[in-house]
Amino acid sequence: MAWHEKHSAGFSALLKSFDQFRLPPPLPSIPVAFEALWQFIGAARAHPAATLHTSLTDDETRELLTTRDMNTAVRLVRAGLANQHQLRALPA
Repeated sequence: MAWHEKHSAGFSALLKSFDQFRLPPPLPSIPVAFEALWQFIGAARAHPAATLHTSLTDDETRELLTTRDMNTAVRLVRAGLANQHQLRALPA
């Protein structure tokens, strides 16, 4: 978090303004929320399929997240839905 505070004026200003405002009770402080976000990102990088619940393999999930090809995206989404809900293909 120190790196972001040093290199991002907006983040630094956000942290400085934190003491001026009182957040509603269920919301964590900015440092706690930021740390939770980084833990989530770390988990998603290591195991994207499990973190994002895609029902695909990690490689397929990475492909889905990076593809610019609509056919590939549709194929992967359908595969994930089929895996998750045990869907079978309908006859043509």
